[in-house]
Amino acid sequence: VAAMGHAAYITEQLNPTSEDDPMLGFLLSRLDVNRLKASDLRDIDERFVLPQLRQSAALSPIYSRWQLRERMVDFWSNHFNVFQGKNYGTFRKAIDDLEVIRKHSLGSFGDMLHASAHSAAMLGYLDNTLNKKASANENYAREIMELHSLGVHGGYTQTDVVEVAKCFTGWTIEDQFLRPRETFRFNPEEHRPGPKMVLGHR
Repeated sequence: VAAMGHAAYITEQLNPTSEDDPMLGFLLSRLDVNRLKASDLRDIDERFVLPQLRQSAALSPIYSRWQLRERMVDFWSNHFNVFQGKNYGTFRKAIDDLEVIRKHSLGSFGDMLHASAHSAAMLGYLDNTLNKKASANENYAREIMELHSLGVHGGYTQTDVVEVAKCFTGWTIEDQFLRPRETFRFNPEEHRPGPKMVLGHR
């Protein structure tokens, strides 16, 4: 850092590449959680997956030269928290870490929020798989406004929560035969049609 100067160092940190971490890449490639899809991870005993998640979370900040990205990964992992002990969370968390958190850690908040809303880990954890047209589940709708975006005093009402829940009806996790399991699926049969009014917007 002293040799290149602070400005050049920060510019470099804001533009990380994966090719410049050969040791970290080698270490992470030995862990199933960094190689397999969530649907394949489900075939492995959960007792082996959890320690690998912990190892992966420890190895990256220790060995990576991209320390700014690692700090942001830690920050966003806490912000978009997924409890591993619920609804196959152990297996889905590994994919969420790679495809949502790490992929968007230095990018657009909107892109990350969009990716999180399509994440099997988040949809399962916050019960949106139970959010159907006949009985809307408000859990994810409430959390996406209260915790993920607007905040506790973000100006939304209970009516907004209900309307957002209606918007998310039919958003679920793929489980159909010969389809890519553990990915996002929109089920139009469980979506509540018609206009919704959220924060004054139709």
